[in-house]
Amino acid sequence: MGQVQENLGGESESLAEAGIQPNGTPEKQPSSVLPTALALIGFVVIGWTMMRAARKKGRSRRSSDQGEDPRERLNRIRESAQKRSAEAYEAEATELTRTLAAQLDAKAQALEELIARADERLARLQGVSGEVLPSKDLQQPASFDGGDATRRDVFRLADEGLDPLEIAQKLQQPVGQVRLMLALRRA
Repeated sequence: MGQVQENLGGESESLAEAGIQPNGTPEKQPSSVLPTALALIGFVVIGWTMMRAARKKGRSRRSSDQGEDPRERLNRIRESAQKRSAEAYEAEATELTRTLAAQLDAKAQALEELIARADERLARLQGVSGEVLPSKDLQQPASFDGGDATRRDVFRLADEGLDPLEIAQKLQQPVGQVRLMLALRRA
């Protein structure tokens, strides 16, 4: 019987290590209530802080708007939006005008270079062949004053001191076309 108790004693030690009592019921572990409670308290404190901050923001917005009539505030917002829109459109139009003027200047310069190269080639061809080609259609007139009525009107209004925009409006012509005529006249 001593051996049986020894065997049971050894068994009870291994059962205790496994977390089972000698009567066969599992041994209860200490509960982890404390970490769960601390986490819950932390969430409550964070939520309360966030709600308090949101309320303060709402109060500060309401207090700044309380002294002003809603209609006045709406009118003020509309006026500032219209002013910003008009300024934005004006800035955009100015930038577009500058871009288009630069492009027209570049194209006019390119045309002048092409005309110069064509004149050089024509001169070389005349020198090689020895014959003089009729140049009535190829020569650029000294002045663009001759020609169609629109050009004459553009030049006349420019001589009177009108700027290209005013000329274009009076003659109902594109501003770019008027500028090009005036630029070619100066060349």
